[in-house]
Amino acid sequence: MARGENYVLRKLIEDLQSIQRECDPGAVQAAQEQGKDKMDAFEAHKRDLTFMIVELKKNVERRNELMQNYGRQEQTIRLRAENEKSLNQAKLKFNEMRKAHDVQVAKKRGKRLPDAVLQTRKEMIDILEADIKDLDQSHNQVRPNRGGNRDVAKNLKESRLREKEEDIKQGKESKEPIPMRELTAEAHQFHMQKEEHDVKVDAQLDVIRTGVRDLHELAVDMNDELNVQAVVTQEINKQFDVLDKKFKTANQRMNTLLEQTGGTARWCALMIAFVILMALLAYIFQIIGK
Repeated sequence: MARGENYVLRKLIEDLQSIQRECDPGAVQAAQEQGKDKMDAFEAHKRDLTFMIVELKKNVERRNELMQNYGRQEQTIRLRAENEKSLNQAKLKFNEMRKAHDVQVAKKRGKRLPDAVLQTRKEMIDILEADIKDLDQSHNQVRPNRGGNRDVAKNLKESRLREKEEDIKQGKESKEPIPMRELTAEAHQFHMQKEEHDVKVDAQLDVIRTGVRDLHELAVDMNDELNVQAVVTQEINKQFDVLDKKFKTANQRMNTLLEQTGGTARWCALMIAFVILMALLAYIFQIIGK
């Protein structure tokens, strides 16, 4: 059997297995557990990997469609994380399958499987490796439409505005908006999500706008208060400078007077004599009073 025919046949088997799993997953799981007992390590890993790849393909396609239609949302982010985990598990399972094949190839002739079987398994390894690479590329390269639903709604709104402006220029009556019942289910969902999003955004913007206005008024009041305090501080500094100059001038005049009257040495002697005189007078008055 040619490699291309083998690949097509295997794809058909995968599709049948996927349908069977959707119809009766319990029976498929039981058949897997029963079949594993009759398989060697390579066949067991290959069987598990086949089911993993089929399931992963559906999940990756589902997530990519959601990304293209709706952009980054909670559901697409969660699906990406789940697909990332499943893809890593598939890579580990593939490495185990390849290792089991290498163990058979390393055995001596007569103890290993026939060359035709090993060649077929090598082809299966190449096919599964290509599938995993395609899945990895599809998983990592998909990008959402910029803006997601908001761009779709925005484009619809801008288109209606352009049509209305064109009608006004031509003197026609403005067209009525498309009734909701004429929209497709996808467009209707976009419209409803856009309306809900706009309401939430408007409410948040109102809160932010009110908060910014309050902060602006508070900042203006604080700035005015700081300006007043700056003026008061400048006046106090000026008055302090004037008092400092007056104090220095008075101190200088006192020193000048002291120097003119004999200096501090003479005034100290006079002050001592004055204190002694006052003490003598107090003693005399005390004696007279007795």
